[in-house]
Amino acid sequence: PPLEVEIEGVETPLRAGVEATLTCRSSGSRPPAVLAWQIDGPSRITPLPPHSTLDQNIASRRGRLLPTPKDNGRTVTCTATNPKVSQYSLSASTLLSVQYAPEVMVRLAPALDPNNIEEGDDVYFECQITANPPESRILWLHQGRRLHTDREQGVLAQGRNLVLQKVRREHRGDYQCVVTNAVDTVTSAPTVLDVMFLPECREPRNVTVSVTATEEVTLDCVVESNPEEVQFLWKVNSSRGVKDLPPTSFTTRGSTSTLVYRPHTHSHAHDKYGIVFCLGRNRLGSQRVPCVFFITPAGPPEEPSSCTLVNQSATSLAVTCTPGHDGGLKQHFVTTVRDAATQELVANVSSATPTFVVGGLAPGRDYLLLVTAVNLKGSSSPYVIQDFALKVAENKINNSSSTESSPLLAVFVGVVSGFVFILTVLAVATRSRCRRQREDLDEDADNNKLRGGEEVPASPSTKASLDEAEDADDELNTPESRDGPLKPQEFTAQ
Repeated sequence: PPLEVEIEGVETPLRAGVEATLTCRSSGSRPPAVLAWQIDGPSRITPLPPHSTLDQNIASRRGRLLPTPKDNGRTVTCTATNPKVSQYSLSASTLLSVQYAPEVMVRLAPALDPNNIEEGDDVYFECQITANPPESRILWLHQGRRLHTDREQGVLAQGRNLVLQKVRREHRGDYQCVVTNAVDTVTSAPTVLDVMFLPECREPRNVTVSVTATEEVTLDCVVESNPEEVQFLWKVNSSRGVKDLPPTSFTTRGSTSTLVYRPHTHSHAHDKYGIVFCLGRNRLGSQRVPCVFFITPAGPPEEPSSCTLVNQSATSLAVTCTPGHDGGLKQHFVTTVRDAATQELVANVSSATPTFVVGGLAPGRDYLLLVTAVNLKGSSSPYVIQDFALKVAENKINNSSSTESSPLLAVFVGVVSGFVFILTVLAVATRSRCRRQREDLDEDADNNKLRGGEEVPASPSTKASLDEAEDADDELNTPESRDGPLKPQEFTAQ
C-alpha cells in the first residue's frame, strides 16, 4: 500500500485569478499508486499528464488550479490508491490560502428605513469588507469627495463605520468606502442616502413687486421639498386683514405654484396692496417660514448714486454709477452733458446700465453732467457732477505738487546755509587759537633769553598741538577759500 502522500505548490499563499500548479507525490506502493485530486468547492483542479519516475515505488501527478476568493480556506486533497488493491489508499490534505483584493459594500444600519429618513435623524453606515490579507486603510466618500471626522458638523468617520448625527438635506447623495490591502485598493458601489425635509423657499424668501393699480402680476412661489409633491396655500395681508385665496386663483406643478394677482378691484381701488404669503405642505408637514411678496405701487425709479469718473482723455470721459430701486418697472439711464457757462446741450447718451462713455468734448471747458434713471412711470432726480473740465484736474495736480515742493526747497537751502556758517566760524576760531599760541611761545622765548641767555625749546606736547592746528588750518584752506579770505560778517544771523 502507499506509505506516504504529500502535496507541493501551496507552501506560499496563492493569488486569486493567477493560475497555480500543484504537485502530489506518493511513495511505497507497488505498483505505483494512482493519484486523484479533490477540492471541497466549485473550483476544479485540472489534472496534467502523469510524471514518470525511475523509482517504481514513487508516483507523481500535477494539477492546475485557477483560485478564486471563495477558495481561500478550502481544503485540497490528494488520494493515492494501489491499482491492484483498491482498499489500500492514503490521502493528504492542505488548506488553501488565497490572497485577493477587498470585496466591499456599504450598508445602512438595519434599524434604518432608507425610504423614511428625515432631517434631524441619526444615520449609520457600515462598510462590509471581505479581504485576504486584511485591510490596511479605509476611507469614506460623499459624492466622490473624501469625508473626515468633524464633530461640529456631526460627521464621525471611524474605520468601517460612518455616523451622521442630526442629518441635514446637504447630506443627501452617494456614499462609498475605499478599502486598501496588500493586493489592491477597491472602491465600493455607491449607496444613496435620501433625506426628506419640509418645504422651504428658494432664495430669496422676501421679494418686493411693484405694479400699477390695474396691472396683473405673476407671482411664482418656488420651494425645495422632499418629497417633491407639494400642496400650496396663498394668503393676502392687506388693509382688510389676512385672507386665504381660493385654490382656483393659482396653479400648482410639483414644487412650484403660480398666482396671477391684481391689486385693484372695481369695488375697492388699491384694496389689495400689501403682503402676499405662500406656504407649501408635503407629507411631512407644513412649511415653517412662508415665502413673502411685498406688493407696492409702481412709481418712478430712484436716483442713481455714487457716480464716478472712471476714465478721461482730452476729448472724452467715462462715468459709472450705482443704480437705485427701479420703481418696480424696467428702467434705463440717461446722461446729459451741458456746457457749464452757456447751458448748451453737448451730449445725450442712453444706456440699459448706469455706465456711459461720452466723446466729442472740448478740452479745458467746464461741463455739467446729469445722470437720470427712467422707467414708464417717470424719471428720477438727476445725479449732478458740476464744473468738470477735461485735463484741468491734471493741471491742478501739477500746481499742487509745485506748491508742496517749495517748503522743502526752503528747508534744504536753510540747512546748507547753516552748515556753511558753522564751518566759517570754526575756521576763524582755529586761526585765532593758533595765533595766540604762537604769541605765547614767542613771549616765553624772550623771557628765557632774558633769564639765562638760552632759548628753551617747546615741549613735545606743545609742538604736537601746533602741528595739529596747522593741519586743521590747511584743511580749512580749500580751493574756494584760497581765492580770497572768508568774511564772517557775511554769515551774521539776521
